[in-house]
Amino acid sequence: MKTLLLILTFILSFSHSLFSQASGRVQLFGHLDKRHGGNNTFYSGCWGWTNPVDNREYGIIGCINGTSIVDVTNADSIQEVAYIPGA
Repeated sequence: MKTLLLILTFILSFSHSLFSQASGRVQLFGHLDKRHGGNNTFYSGCWGWTNPVDNREYGIIGCINGTSIVDVTNADSIQEVAYIPGA
């Protein structure tokens, strides 16, 4: 009985972590599949910036070997506008 209680406690204490990456009020509008660094593409972060002159929106994405600048103003035509190589 103690073993069963211990197993149930263990399962219940870690089951909440299965849903820890749920997205709340987030909707996917577009997708861009670019390969920087061969077949294994790794990203380290994403930031957003809006140009105050023309109100265009950009995503700044850290890649495995540089930084990608993506125009996300129109979700139907997401495109990479610049790539800055780095180490």
